[in-house]
Amino acid sequence: MRRRRGGNAKPAPVGAGQRRFGGLRGRLLKGAAGLLLPVVVALSAIGWLQYQSAKNEVHDEAQRLARERAQQLEYRIDATGRLLAGLLASPSLFQGSAQACGNVLAQLRGNDGGAYRNLAVLDRRGRVQCAAEAVPNAAALRALAGFERALVGGRTQVGGYTSGLSSAGASLAVFVPANADSSLRGLVGHAALDLQWLGERLFHANMPAGAIISVVDHAGNVVLRYPDKEGWIGRSINGTPLAMLTELRGAALLEGEGLDGVQRIHAVVPLVHDRETSGWLRVSIPKRAAYMPLVHQALSTSAGLLLLIVMVAAAWVGLERHVVTPLRDLGVVAHQVAAGERGLRATPRRDDEIGVLSKDFNQMLDNLLSSQKALSLAERRWVMALETAGLGVWDWNVQTDAVFFSHRWKAMLGYQGNDVGGSPARWLALVHPDDRAGCQAARERHLRGETPQYRHEHRVRAADGTWRWMLDQGMVFERQSDGRPLRVVGTYTDVTERKQAEHALLEKQQALAEAQRIAHIGSWSWNPVADIVTCSEETLRLMGIAPSDGPLTLKQFLAPIASEDRRRLVTWCRDGVAGSRLRDIECQVGAPPGARVLNGRAFLQRDVHGRSSALVGTFQDITKRKALEEELDKHRHHLEGLVKSRTAELEAARAEAVHLAQVKTEFLANMSHEIRTPLNAVMGLAQIGVRDSAGRRSHDTFVRIREAGEHLLGVINDILDFSRLEAGRLALDIQPLSLGSLIDNVESLIRERAELKGLRFVTDLPDTLPDWVAGDAQRLRQILVNLLANAVKFTDRGEVSLRVERRGDETLFRVTDTGIGITDEQAARLFRPFEQADTSTTRRYGGSGLGLAISQNLARDMGGEIIVKSALGVGSTFTLRVPLSATAAPVNKASAQREPQTKRLTGLRLLVAEDVEVNRLVLEDLLHQEGAEVTFAEHGRQLLEKLRECGDDYPDAVLMDVQMPVMDGYEATRRVLEMAPSLPVIGLTAHALSEERDRCLAVGMVEHVTKPVDADILVPAILRHTGRQPRPAAAAASSPAGHTGGIDWAALLTRYKGRQDFVTKLAATALDSHRDTPASLRVAAQQTDYGALAFSAHALKGLAGNLLAHEVEKLARQVEKSARAGSAQAVAEADQLAQAVERLLTALADRVGSDGNTEPSPGLVARAR
Repeated sequence: MRRRRGGNAKPAPVGAGQRRFGGLRGRLLKGAAGLLLPVVVALSAIGWLQYQSAKNEVHDEAQRLARERAQQLEYRIDATGRLLAGLLASPSLFQGSAQACGNVLAQLRGNDGGAYRNLAVLDRRGRVQCAAEAVPNAAALRALAGFERALVGGRTQVGGYTSGLSSAGASLAVFVPANADSSLRGLVGHAALDLQWLGERLFHANMPAGAIISVVDHAGNVVLRYPDKEGWIGRSINGTPLAMLTELRGAALLEGEGLDGVQRIHAVVPLVHDRETSGWLRVSIPKRAAYMPLVHQALSTSAGLLLLIVMVAAAWVGLERHVVTPLRDLGVVAHQVAAGERGLRATPRRDDEIGVLSKDFNQMLDNLLSSQKALSLAERRWVMALETAGLGVWDWNVQTDAVFFSHRWKAMLGYQGNDVGGSPARWLALVHPDDRAGCQAARERHLRGETPQYRHEHRVRAADGTWRWMLDQGMVFERQSDGRPLRVVGTYTDVTERKQAEHALLEKQQALAEAQRIAHIGSWSWNPVADIVTCSEETLRLMGIAPSDGPLTLKQFLAPIASEDRRRLVTWCRDGVAGSRLRDIECQVGAPPGARVLNGRAFLQRDVHGRSSALVGTFQDITKRKALEEELDKHRHHLEGLVKSRTAELEAARAEAVHLAQVKTEFLANMSHEIRTPLNAVMGLAQIGVRDSAGRRSHDTFVRIREAGEHLLGVINDILDFSRLEAGRLALDIQPLSLGSLIDNVESLIRERAELKGLRFVTDLPDTLPDWVAGDAQRLRQILVNLLANAVKFTDRGEVSLRVERRGDETLFRVTDTGIGITDEQAARLFRPFEQADTSTTRRYGGSGLGLAISQNLARDMGGEIIVKSALGVGSTFTLRVPLSATAAPVNKASAQREPQTKRLTGLRLLVAEDVEVNRLVLEDLLHQEGAEVTFAEHGRQLLEKLRECGDDYPDAVLMDVQMPVMDGYEATRRVLEMAPSLPVIGLTAHALSEERDRCLAVGMVEHVTKPVDADILVPAILRHTGRQPRPAAAAASSPAGHTGGIDWAALLTRYKGRQDFVTKLAATALDSHRDTPASLRVAAQQTDYGALAFSAHALKGLAGNLLAHEVEKLARQVEKSARAGSAQAVAEADQLAQAVERLLTALADRVGSDGNTEPSPGLVARAR
C-alpha cells in the first residue's frame, strides 16, 4: 500500500508504524493458539465423555438384560406354582386310578410346549401318588429342602436345580402343597422345569450377538448355559476366573475372561427363592462387539482434530500475507493523520476487503471534515428550532462552571444581554426561595446518575419582579470516563398558565367537596376492568370507610353496607356496566340504632368512541328523610284506621239504607265541596303553569300535574257518584282516544311509585295496536291506575308489569305483580264494595275497599270485565278485558282552532263571589285572559255591598260560589235577584251531585258549573247568559292540515286548546333537542349498544306522544322492546326509527320556519333539513 500526500503533509516517522504494529503477527498467532487450544481440549473432553457415556450404556444394557431374564425365570416359577395349585384344588383328579391321574398330568405337560420334564403328586412321605412319567429317584426328591418347606410353610417352594431325580436331564424342582382345608391335605404337587427349554426361551429374546446366558447353582455347577458349544452344563466353575460368582450376595457387573476364553462383560443377578440364594443368572457379552462403536467414535474425533489443526495453519499463512501486512501499512497512514497530516491518504493495493477498507478510510477522512462543518451548523439550527417552539435553552459546562442562556430563555423572563450572568449560582438565585432546595436536589440526583433525566417545576423571578412558573428539564450531555458530568444541556418551558389552571381546578374541587359535605352527597366511580373505586371524602364519611393511600376494590367499597343490600348493589353495579338504565337504589350502612340510609344513583360513562369506561354515581344520606317518611306512614295508617272505622260504621248502617239515604247524599255533597275546593286551585294553577311555561323544561311537569289532577277529579267524581253507579245511571263519554298516549300517562303516574319501592316497572304494547280507538279515556285510565296502584302497594320486591294484547275489537290489559298474592276464597269477594282480601291486609296496606268494586262496575258498563288469577306468596294477575273498536283521529273542533289571542269575554264586567284566595287567583287569571273586567267579593254579604255600590250600572253577570262564610251562595243569590231580577247568576260549586245542581237552579241561578273550573265550560256559559256569541274561529289556513311528518297537527291543536304559538314553540324545542338523535341511533346500532338504543327509544317515545307523532311513537316502542330483550332485530329497527325521526324533524323545521310568531335558534331549520 502506497501513501499519498496532500498539501504540506509532514513525512511519517521512520519505523513508527512498525513499532506500533510490529507485534500484530505475534498477537494473531497467540490468538489463534488461544482459540484452537480450547477447541482441541473441548473436543477431547467431549470425546472422552462420550466414550464413558457409551461404556456406561453398554454396562446398563447388560444389567438390564440380566434382570429381565431373571424376572422371566421367576415368572415361569410362579406360573408353575399356579398350575400345581390348580391340580391340588381338584379332588376329582385323584378319585380314579393312579394311571388315570398320570395320564392327565402327561397331557398337561404336553400342552405346555415342553416346559416341564415331569409333573407328579407325592404324599408327605415322598411316595409318588401319580406322575406324568416314572420318577427315577423319589427318595432323593423328597430330600430336597423345598419339599419339607412346602409342607411346613404351606406355600410354593423352589427345591433347587436337580438332574436325574424327577426325570432325565437338568431341571428346576418346584413344590406346591395342597390347601390345609381341602380333602387332599398332605399331598404335594411337584414340577420339574426343563432348564434347557428355559435357556432357549431366555436367549431368543433380543440378545446381542455373541452373548451367552447361563445359570450356576449354589455349589458352582453349571445347570444352564445357552448356547453351550463348549459343553459346560453339569460342570463346576470352581477353579475358573468365574468361581467368584458363588461369593456374590447381590447383582454385579464384571469384566474378564469367560468360560470360552473370550474377554466378556458379565452381568450377574442372584436367583433368590424363599429368601435363599439358589443360584446366579449370568449374561455374558463379548467386549470387542460391545466396545467397537466406541473405538470408531474415538477415531473420528481424532481425525476431526487433525483436520482442524491443518486448516488453522493454512488460514494463518493466508492471514499473514493478505491481512496483517496491508493492515500494518494502513496503520502507518492512520498514525501520520492523527499526528496532524490531514491531507495524507492511503493508496489501496487490491480490490479486496483491505482495499475497500483503505477507500473507506479515505472517505472517512473526507466525511470527517464535512461533518465538523455540518455539526457547527446543526447546533445553530437546533437552538433556533427550540426557541421557535417556545423553549429557552441553557448549556452548563461543569468543568468551567459557566452557563450559556439562549436568547429565548432570557426573553421569556424579560431579561436582556448579561442581566442574568453566566454562573449557576446567579441562575439559582433567580429561583423562588421556597423552590430552591427542591430544584437543587433534583439537579444533584441527576448529576449523580440516579435519574435518567433532570425535571423540576419551580418559580423564577422575571425582570419585572413577578414570579413565573417554569418547567426545567435537562440531561447530562457528556461525562468523563469515571462518570463525572462534563456538560449538561436543558430547556425552560413557561407553564404559568397551566399552574394557574391547576390552582383554579383545586379550588373548585375543594368547593365541590364542601358542597357535598353540606348536602350529604358523595360522589364515586368504579372502573370494572381494573376493579378500582375512587370516591370523594364525603362518600368515605357516609360509608364509614377510613381514608387510605391505596385504591379500593368494589368489594372493599361496599363492605360497610348490610349484606342483603350489598348483594343488590353488586347486581345493580353490574347491570349498569352491562348498559342497563339504572334506577335509584336505597341501602343501609351500619347497624341500628346508628344505621345510615343512603340513596344511590349512577350512570355509565363512555369514552369518545362510545365504549363504556366507568360507572359514575353518587350516594346521598336520606336517613332523616326516611325517618320523616316513616312518621308520615304512621299518620297515614292512623288515618286509614279512621277510614276503616268509618267504613265499618257505613257497613253497619246499610240495614237502615232508606233512613240514611238523605244523610249519605248530604255527606257526599260536603265531601265533594271540601275536596273540589282545593283541587280547583291546584288544577287552575297547573293550567296557568302549562300556559306560561310553554317551551320550557317545567312545561312537562305542569302538564303532568294537570293530567294527574284531571284523573283525581275523575276518581273523586266516581266516588262521590257511587250511588249513581249502583243505580246504573253512570254515563260513559265515548270519544276517540290514543292507547299509546293513555299508557304513557298511566306509566308516568305509576313508575315513580314503583321505583321508590325498588320495583321494576315494565310496559309492553304490541305493534298491532290501532292509533285511535273509541272509548272513555277517563274511565279506562281510572281502572288501570287503580289496578297498577294496588299492584305496587301489595308488592315489596320484584316487578310490576302492564301488557296490552289485541284480539279483534277487544283489548286485554294485563297487570301482573310479584306481590303477596291472595287465595281463591279472598279473590271471590275482592270486588265487593267496602271489602278487601282480609282485615290484616287492610291494617297493613290501608284502603277503603271501593277501588276494585268501582273498577269492576266501570269495566262491565264498558261491556267488559276484570278477571283475577293469584297464588298466595307468588303474585297476582288482573286482566281487564274491554271492547275498544278502532276509529279515526278526532276532528279539529272550532273551539280548539281558535287563536290563543282571541279574548271571548272582552267588554264584559263580572262580579265574582269566592272565599278561597287561591281560587280567586285562578279565576282572575282565567277571566282576564279572556278579556273580562272582574271584581271579587269574599262572601255573599260583601258581594251585595259591591252590587249596591254599582247603582243602576250592574255587571253583566255574577259568578257565585255556593259555600262561603258570613253568607252562603244560596242566600246571596236570592237577594241579588231581589235587587236585579234580570242579572244572570252562575253557580260555582265543588258539589258534583245532581241534587246540588237542582238546589242551585231552585234558588234562581241560571247555570251550575262544578269545580275545578274548566274555561271551555265556564266561558260559553257566560256568553250564553249575557247574550254574547262566541267569537269566530281563526281561519283554517292558519294551522297545518292533515298529517305531515307523521304529526297529527289538528289533534295536537285540540290537545293544547288551539294555542298555535305554543304548538310552534313545542316544535322548535323538540327540533333543537333531537337534531342529533338519528345519528346517535345509527351509531348505537353499529356498535350493537342495546342499552343506548333502549335509552334513546324511550326518550323518543315520550317526545312522539307529546307531539302525537304516531309513526315515531310506534317504532320507538318496538325498538325499546327489542333492545331491552337484547334482540339483534333492534339494529334493523333502529335504522327505520332514525329515518322516521328525520322525517319528523323535517316536518318540525317546516312548522318552525313557516310561523312568523316563533323564531327558531340560528341554523336550527338548516340542520333539521
